[in-house]
Amino acid sequence: RAFRKDDLVAAVQTFAQATYQAPWDRTLLIRFAETSLLAREHAEDQETEHALDTALEKNFHSLRWLTSGSDPLLPSLQAWHAALQGKQKDALGFLKEAKIRAPFTIPRLRIAAKVAQLLDDQAMQEAVRGELLNMLPLWWNDPINPRSRILRKENPWLEEFSLHAK
Repeated sequence: RAFRKDDLVAAVQTFAQATYQAPWDRTLLIRFAETSLLAREHAEDQETEHALDTALEKNFHSLRWLTSGSDPLLPSLQAWHAALQGKQKDALGFLKEAKIRAPFTIPRLRIAAKVAQLLDDQAMQEAVRGELLNMLPLWWNDPINPRSRILRKENPWLEEFSLHAK
């Protein structure tokens, strides 16, 4: 979903406060990271970018501590952050680590697609799209199939892939 700038700022502040109060909640830490990454993507000045970069690094540290460094989603989130900072080499390294930790997961592929888009890497975008399409059930893009309609309603981001699958 698209956020207005004010919505993102409020969401980041709310998540920051919540993660401070509940640093043992993995889901909360991941949602905070995702929200902060969305806000970082839409930051309008360097001061905001720097503040979000600092918050994200602290959040990644908390997630690494909580999961003893073994969280399968962390490298994907770090790749997204590196891509936003223009650090292509770091982003690709994190994506490689993410694929080792979580080779067959939709969240990893969704973030890899985002990173490929941010890096403007067409070949990577096609590779990730192919990998994702291979993981989806055969009926996922059938407009007559009720399961397909439910799947696509619950996952609106699939619409982008349905345009390329035809």
